[in-house]
Amino acid sequence: MLEPAFQEPDRAGSRTGGPVGGSPGDAELVVLPPRLDPAAGLQLRDQLLARRGNDLVLDASGVTSLSALALEVVIAAALRWQVDRRSLRVVGPSTAWEATCNTLGLDPLAPWRQGESPSRREGGA
Repeated sequence: MLEPAFQEPDRAGSRTGGPVGGSPGDAELVVLPPRLDPAAGLQLRDQLLARRGNDLVLDASGVTSLSALALEVVIAAALRWQVDRRSLRVVGPSTAWEATCNTLGLDPLAPWRQGESPSRREGGA
């Protein structure tokens, strides 16, 4: 179960911008680091937990290396955000992001699309 990773927030610093769109109610931008290995995934978990309750946009355009464990952190966060009725979406997926998702059989933008499961639904399967 992925959910327990998102129970205890750690107030670690992060690389984030301000609200996307410029108004206080808009989603907060989180720029993902180029290398998302397991250690970076743990740091990302802490950064996301510190922002729980806020709508987030994850900028994946600069990701050059993505581990399955770090991607699991993002998927777990997206599922938690759905339960919390908040928005968490990925924008600008890099080639490395897309390649890792494709290798794992995931849509590079799922589960951030409302109402879709993380896995692809090709051919009705």
